[in-house]
Amino acid sequence: MNEIIQRYENGLISDSKFNKLLIAQRNELQKQGKQEEANLYQFEIDFTGIGFYQSEVRVHEIGYADGTTLKFPDISKFEKIQINYYEERLNETNSLNLKATYAHLLWQIKKHQQFAKIAIDSYLLLFNKETNYNKIENHIIEAIYIAQKINYKIDKCKQGFLDLLFDDKYPIEEKEGFFIMLIHPILDLKKIFDKNDLEKIEDLCFDISKKLFEEKKYHPSIYRCKDGLKISVRTGANKHNWNLLIAQNYEEMGKVRNDLYKSTCFEKSAYFYGIVKNKEKQNELKKLYKEATKNIKLSSIQREFKIDFDKINEFSDEVSKQDIPELIMRLTHQFVVPYEELEKIIKFDKYGADLEKIGIAITIDNRGHTAQIHCSDEEKHRRRLLHILNISNQETMNVIFQSLIKSIVKGKLSIEIIMAYFSSTAWFGKNMDRKVLSEEFSTNWLNLIYPSISQFFYQFEMLINYPIYEPNWVLFIDSLTLKFEGLVRDYCELLGIVTHKTVRHKNGDITKEKDINDFLIEPKFVEKVGKTDAIFLQYLFIEKAGLNLRNKIAHSLIVHQNSYNIFYAQLLFIALLKVARFEIENE
Repeated sequence: MNEIIQRYENGLISDSKFNKLLIAQRNELQKQGKQEEANLYQFEIDFTGIGFYQSEVRVHEIGYADGTTLKFPDISKFEKIQINYYEERLNETNSLNLKATYAHLLWQIKKHQQFAKIAIDSYLLLFNKETNYNKIENHIIEAIYIAQKINYKIDKCKQGFLDLLFDDKYPIEEKEGFFIMLIHPILDLKKIFDKNDLEKIEDLCFDISKKLFEEKKYHPSIYRCKDGLKISVRTGANKHNWNLLIAQNYEEMGKVRNDLYKSTCFEKSAYFYGIVKNKEKQNELKKLYKEATKNIKLSSIQREFKIDFDKINEFSDEVSKQDIPELIMRLTHQFVVPYEELEKIIKFDKYGADLEKIGIAITIDNRGHTAQIHCSDEEKHRRRLLHILNISNQETMNVIFQSLIKSIVKGKLSIEIIMAYFSSTAWFGKNMDRKVLSEEFSTNWLNLIYPSISQFFYQFEMLINYPIYEPNWVLFIDSLTLKFEGLVRDYCELLGIVTHKTVRHKNGDITKEKDINDFLIEPKFVEKVGKTDAIFLQYLFIEKAGLNLRNKIAHSLIVHQNSYNIFYAQLLFIALLKVARFEIENE
């Protein structure tokens, strides 16, 4: 093991390879019955999972369908032999990074200040030597949180913070990144950063926000403005008009947007102009908001529609009164156009029909590339059908949003309620027995989708509690989109659909698992779930003329955070509710 550790400390092997080598050696020793030696490898494996956040051990948590959780690492369960091993490693290692981590861990376990001081000294040395901008702020954050607890080298740690923010060797782009990481500790550690420090930091925050605004980076500018507002509350100086800059950001963003978010930008801009008592601009933005909501044009088939907010409020009020079974039925059926209705709309859509008579139809992806050419009448017909479905989904986005918000506020919908519903009612809420080669085990999909669903509700709760909060849907959309392939595969397997296929290869036939592109067009699947749900899922996940979300997520084609929007999030949630209602019959 010493050789493996030495290679790791010298940077000759990566973190992941180090971990794999440790696991392989532990398993081999266990097979040989050498448990004591295997334990030493296990101690190192445990250590590789250790991380810290603001001096505390970062705990990973897995939630299960029955409401229980598993937390790891649980340092309270480390035995004396394991703790002694880490003390020996602290004395042996020449790696500053490992020394800081061993000492930090031992301080958390034993609460001896000698370990805290070693950790602080090591973090400060790392801070001065580190060249990786993604790591440098972590060293100083951990150092200062420990320092303020034992009153050791606080001034040096504080100076490290200020150097990151004000040293001219760091460009403004790097300072923005530092600001994102450091703002919470700066506000949290009230006894360390005085009013004079905060006023200087507030000035820097304003300079960063203005520069981002001038560079048309509106969302980042708004985020920094919100940081500035928090600092100004602490200083009480009111040196900068943060609300005005937020209003200007939303105004300019609204002028360049061409989607439903345009009206939201104007609405928020009017709100913030109202805060700064600029009645003229507030009235101007209210007019722009009304114009944006009056005639919103969507999709390549330019269909105009009007948003009736009174009806949205009335309908969402009615939906949010329902208990969970009826609520889910409303969300999954009343907001998605039936397949037969789509066909009727196309039949009377003269504009779309005339447009396609001109020649071939082309679908362009979000990078401007030709994603698909629709030549035959059948292909053109399906493309129009998907476009109509897209328009319909965007038209209903506001009423879905209001229904979800009101249902959560009224306590009709929550992470606990939806997980209990899935556990008791959904086919994927039951344990599934599996066999891989000779290994038999049981799994439950709720354990795998719980993290993403909890993110969905967290973002909504933040929106409810903080109206100007900008939700981040990245984790929810990325995780749940990819999980859908497994959900659909298991559902098809329960229907008796063969989930693998034989593919011709130059060296002989090979067997491959089918993917979601195969399952969602499988005739037996379409027949079982119905054309309405089938085309909705096809539109959402696999159709190039639809949202094609599975392909975009799997291949990281969505690279702008703003593209991870509430439209995708709500449709994904509706899709999960639909799949939960799929029936399984014994066939």
